[in-house]
Amino acid sequence: MGLTKKEALHAIAAQARKRAGLDYDMGAIPTKAILEDYRRSGERPYKSFAEFMEGTPFGRGGHPDYDYLSAPENANVGRTEEGVITTLFMDLKNFTKYCCFLSREKVYQAKSASIEAAIGVCRIHGGHLHEIPGDGVMFFFGGRIANPLDAARRALNAATDAMDILEREVIKEYNDKIQFPNIHPKVGLDYGTVLWGAYGATPVFETKATAFNVDIAHKMMAERRSQEVAVGEDLRSFLEIDEQRYLEKGWSFERQMTVAGVEKKISYPTWVFDWRTYLNDRADESSDLARLGTVRIPTPAVIVSKTKLGPSPLA
Repeated sequence: MGLTKKEALHAIAAQARKRAGLDYDMGAIPTKAILEDYRRSGERPYKSFAEFMEGTPFGRGGHPDYDYLSAPENANVGRTEEGVITTLFMDLKNFTKYCCFLSREKVYQAKSASIEAAIGVCRIHGGHLHEIPGDGVMFFFGGRIANPLDAARRALNAATDAMDILEREVIKEYNDKIQFPNIHPKVGLDYGTVLWGAYGATPVFETKATAFNVDIAHKMMAERRSQEVAVGEDLRSFLEIDEQRYLEKGWSFERQMTVAGVEKKISYPTWVFDWRTYLNDRADESSDLARLGTVRIPTPAVIVSKTKLGPSPLA
């Protein structure tokens, strides 16, 4: 329909900055007539983009495929269902600290614009907004009938695009290391099987995903520096991410405890994902928004994987 990924991300950044009270590029925001055409499009990214720009109400919390477990009549409370999901957790580093030193307005503007932009990016990539906790945002990618591999790839692409747009456009003035040192986002991602079920108390319940991989997405992100994306071992393995090109070893989750008299240990590696190299390899800024997530990574020569030779498995 004529909208590139670059134009869509620029528009999302402008909209987020506008609502936060920051200066913005008025020309980046499509007219109502154009957005109406996008909203009627059969292409999901176009429709999601239009709904975000128009402020169309959308679901938050739980997950649409599993919300029946916490329905108002409480008939299914106590029931559970397994599913696979990729969790994306974005947080903003140092905002708690800067509340002590910056004006509340400056802190609000940066947080508001960053969170709204991240929501816009994740939505066009097909993510479901689960929570807006504190300085961050949590999204689930996938569902009961979704292709788990496709959903995991979309989550990784969303993390990459969100980091790029936040750094370059959304909070660009906060990149001044003298005036606003080290105010940047960071992201944690992981994949795995979860148990969906209702949490709460009568009459208010909400569907939540219970699993190590959901919790670790936040914990490993908390261990990273700003402007970094961390991925868990299960996501790395599932997507077969090329270690030599895109990864370096990160923080390892080490725990042990005695369960029913038996000593249990876990050592779960996490990785730092080179989102800049990945974004450069994709080179999809000029691609039509409808092709979001379908563009293959060009292979400069042969990207060597530890398991096989050939193009990057993320392609």
